[in-house]
Amino acid sequence: QRRPLVGKALNVTVVFVGRGTVAGYTRDANGTPLAGATVRVTSLTDDSSYGAVTDGTGYFAIPRVPVGNVFIEAVHTPTNAKGSAAELLPLANATVTRNVTLFSIVLPDTKVRYGDVTGFV
Repeated sequence: QRRPLVGKALNVTVVFVGRGTVAGYTRDANGTPLAGATVRVTSLTDDSSYGAVTDGTGYFAIPRVPVGNVFIEAVHTPTNAKGSAAELLPLANATVTRNVTLFSIVLPDTKVRYGDVTGFV
């Protein structure tokens, strides 16, 4: 049978994580801005994700990201291009600018052939 803890002290430490903004431009390998790219920022502090779509100049700004290391991923579907970067958001209310270069993903043509295989093992 449990007895209540009466007259005991409990110390609790509460930490409020500061937040900042991650901003930048998405460009292709030639330096051309990529409008309409989807950008996702993942906070490595608390594993939360935040997203945005770039404007006509390829610019994105994602506010309210927790302070600490972040991983930035960008995808531009019309050109089949992807890119990623890592960055540190050093302190609360900071704005970190990190441009992301996206490279086209070339997938090889795949041919499926059907037939019969015979032999001995």
